[in-house]
Amino acid sequence: MRGGELRRMIEQSGFPSPQTALDQHFLVSERVHRAILDSCARIAGFLEIGPGPGVLTKFLSQMGEVIAIDIDARSREALARVAPSVEFVLGDAARFNLADLAERLPEPRALVGNLPYSITGAMLEAAVRLAPLFCRAVLMMQREVAERVAAPPGDRKRGAISVLCSYSYAIEQVMDAPPSAFLPPPEVSSRVLRFESRGRAPSAELVHLVRAAFRHPRKTLANNLRQAGSP
Repeated sequence: MRGGELRRMIEQSGFPSPQTALDQHFLVSERVHRAILDSCARIAGFLEIGPGPGVLTKFLSQMGEVIAIDIDARSREALARVAPSVEFVLGDAARFNLADLAERLPEPRALVGNLPYSITGAMLEAAVRLAPLFCRAVLMMQREVAERVAAPPGDRKRGAISVLCSYSYAIEQVMDAPPSAFLPPPEVSSRVLRFESRGRAPSAELVHLVRAAFRHPRKTLANNLRQAGSP
């Protein structure tokens, strides 16, 4: 599907203009659209975060069963037009019990979404917690955040979220998305990451330990752990 067709699909969905207050930027790039869908191959159930007018949702629903959650109530009517088989849930994904939704989907399951910056951290933490429920996650986020998430050991960009995500997933870059890939164009570039689940989530103790280790980057690991109360 070409970029012009994606734009027409948004118009035909009846979805009004994106709201900057909700950090909405709708995907209109054919290349990025196809790359995301290709990364979702062989999945039976999708939990989509922030479907908006349903640019991805329509095609995900042709590949498997979809539950889509969005804080914008306008998405309900849009999805009813472009993807009527999809179950729409109105709510803030960052505060929702996503495990309940995921368990209603057939396996293998995937978490999919073009993540607004304001909830990216919360969604990555949720993906880590829910790694036993998902075989895969395909997430688009600001490129700067994606670089930190996928930073390998020894990289200065590596932090707590890098360690926790890599504990639960094998992470690979799918492709970058320039501002022109969205309507309206954001001020920054984005990147699509594919997460292949290792089937495990870190314990609360491990999460505490990892966060403590990176709390004060200028201090030594021993000092950070000592300050956090670790032996």
